[in-house]
Amino acid sequence: MRTKKAVEVRDLSYKYLDARGIESSFSRFKQVLKNISFSILEGERVSIIGPNGAGKSTLLLNIAGLMDKKYRSGEIFIYDKKLDEKNMYNIREKIGFVFQDPNDQLFSTTVFEDVSFGLINYLNKKKDRRAKDKKYIDEVVKNSLAKVNLKGFEKEIPHFLSYGEKKLVALATVLSYSPKILILDEPTSNLDPKNRGEIRSLRTPISKARPAEPQAVVTAAVLIFSVDFHLLIIYHLSSTSPKEAIVP
Repeated sequence: MRTKKAVEVRDLSYKYLDARGIESSFSRFKQVLKNISFSILEGERVSIIGPNGAGKSTLLLNIAGLMDKKYRSGEIFIYDKKLDEKNMYNIREKIGFVFQDPNDQLFSTTVFEDVSFGLINYLNKKKDRRAKDKKYIDEVVKNSLAKVNLKGFEKEIPHFLSYGEKKLVALATVLSYSPKILILDEPTSNLDPKNRGEIRSLRTPISKARPAEPQAVVTAAVLIFSVDFHLLIIYHLSSTSPKEAIVP
C-alpha cells in the first residue's frame, strides 16, 4: 500500500517586509526562504535543523497556513490539498501547531480550559456530540496532561507556571485532539532533561477524538531533536532543497 504524502512543499520562497523600508518611499524586503522543496510522508518524523535565522520557524508557519500569503511564492500541499483560501480551514484542522513561545498559545484562566479548548472546537466543527460530554472531555484532558508529565495540573493557572511547564501545557492542548500532522517549533528549549525526554518520546496520538492513525511529526531545532527523526538541514537563503542528512 502506497504511503500518503502528509506535507509537500514545492519551490517555496518567502520574504518579510523589512522594517527599514516602512518609513521610506519604497518597500524593502528580506528574503528568508528561497526555492525550498521537500515532502513528508504520513507517519514520518522529521526534524528541520539549521542555524538561527535560517528560516525554520518561517517554514513551519507557512506549512500551517499562518503566514501572509502575499509574501509567499511556490506551493504547499497538505494530504494532496493545496494550501489556499478555499482549503485553508479544512487543512488547519489537520494540523496541530505548538509555537516556540507558549505565551502565544495559552490564554485561559486554568490549564484545563486551555487544554480542552482545542478539543471542544475540533469536535464542534465535526458536529460530534462528545463536545458536550463533560466526562469524555475530562478524560482526554487528564490523559493529555499525563502524556507530557503534568498529571494533576488541571486547576493550575497558566500565568503562574514556569516557562517549561507552559510549553508542556501548550503541547497538551494540541495532543488533545490528535492532529494528523503535529508541528513543534523548538519544542525542547527551556525544558529540563526529563521533560525533553518526554517530548522526544512522542509516538502515537492519545485522543479518542480521532481513531489511531499514522501521525506525521515535524519539528524545528538548532540542534538535532532526536536521533530517530529523519533530518532535513536548511541554510540561510538556501537556493536548493533542504539536504537530507540522516534517514533512520
